[in-house]
Amino acid sequence: MKAISAGLASERLELINIAKHPIFSRCFLGVAVIFGLAGANLCHAQAPSLIWSNSLAAKIFAIDAQTNLYATASNIVYTINGAGAVVQSNAFCPLPAVAQRDNAGNFYFAGSFDGLQDFGGITLMGGCTNCAGGHYAPGWPTCFLAKYNSSGALQWVTQFSTIPPGASNRADDIALNPDGSITVALDGQGALGLAMFSAAGSNLWVTMPYGNGPFLDFGGVTITPIIGTNGYFLYHHNTFSYQLTGKTYDALGNTSPYITTPVINKSPLGYHGRVIPGLSNNVFFAGMTIPPIYAVPFIEENLSDGTFLWTNIIGTAEMWALAGDGNGNFYVGDTNGSFAKYNGNGSQLWTTNYGQPVTNMLVDSLGNSFVNFADGSVARIDVAPSASFKLKAQMVGPSFLLSWPAFYSNSTLEWAPGLFGPWTNVTASPNMIGGNLVISNSPGSSNRFYRLHGP
Repeated sequence: MKAISAGLASERLELINIAKHPIFSRCFLGVAVIFGLAGANLCHAQAPSLIWSNSLAAKIFAIDAQTNLYATASNIVYTINGAGAVVQSNAFCPLPAVAQRDNAGNFYFAGSFDGLQDFGGITLMGGCTNCAGGHYAPGWPTCFLAKYNSSGALQWVTQFSTIPPGASNRADDIALNPDGSITVALDGQGALGLAMFSAAGSNLWVTMPYGNGPFLDFGGVTITPIIGTNGYFLYHHNTFSYQLTGKTYDALGNTSPYITTPVINKSPLGYHGRVIPGLSNNVFFAGMTIPPIYAVPFIEENLSDGTFLWTNIIGTAEMWALAGDGNGNFYVGDTNGSFAKYNGNGSQLWTTNYGQPVTNMLVDSLGNSFVNFADGSVARIDVAPSASFKLKAQMVGPSFLLSWPAFYSNSTLEWAPGLFGPWTNVTASPNMIGGNLVISNSPGSSNRFYRLHGP
């Protein structure tokens, strides 16, 4: 798409005709949208540099409102300030675990344990308690989910498993849902599981959406929160040529595939790959093709029901998706260390290489961006909030959604019957979804243009 200046002083505008957009062309004709904001540069962007890096080998998992970063290694949680200095470390949970943090400052840990374990005032018995002639036998751990407050006091802990007694369980990822519930992904000895818990720690359901035999070898599972009606998970199993499979899940534990053609990830680095939810029941992911065209890297967008939208074959190195920016754009890493950003149409916005592969990424609602590298080190990327700006339109039935980052909440959405106006404020109030403001508009029967006008 071409950046234009349409006689509107100080604004850089990007014009898209929905009638020619590959996603919208089958829906309706004759609506145009202006993407723009006073002072925002929407031309092809320069790749960002690193603001700082820290050799701390810990996996980042949360950013707070003060731009403090949280990372975990074994059972230690590190707090890193916005300048890259470790300012605090705590061992709230007694065992190694994957972690999450909510907006109130509570921490959630999911891992596995075997035998008696005191979690900070509550002791549970894990493992196979009905083995060896009806007695406990070591070597078959159970999963746990524990919640601690910001001071480290245990709030609750529970144990769970999708695997029958006599098998091993491993927690892979945690997702905090908007309603306060928690979803945990786990795997072990031939099966993949999902478990959902209430905000108070009660187990709502456990399901096993794939496998029930020791012949399967899972490399790991990544999961997203439920957004609207669906959450998404991506799982890697090594038995079937490193196949990569993705499904949705809902609040009742129902699952359905959104990847309907075989995809693979061969490198263990690819196990860090995530599915990136879009703005309207769409997802982005990366992988490699299987025969007859074998191991060709690509990125792809599908709807949540598996409907194919587009694919883009890129380079020769295996790729994985890392994170979205909240505006319908997403980030991808590869085994050669390339790190790139793509828009929702699959066009590359920029690419760079920091010397080693990026394996993990967090982006907050203001665009503050942090990454893990393959050696576990942590870095902050120099992405200004305005650099992540995008006014995006997507079809939903007879209407379309317009969305933009919440950072621009003081800007005004306007429409006009023609490119040169007259411009009128859109009176409907947007809804906050994640880090974005979203509004539904009926396009009407004639051409209509939209812009986001900065204060």
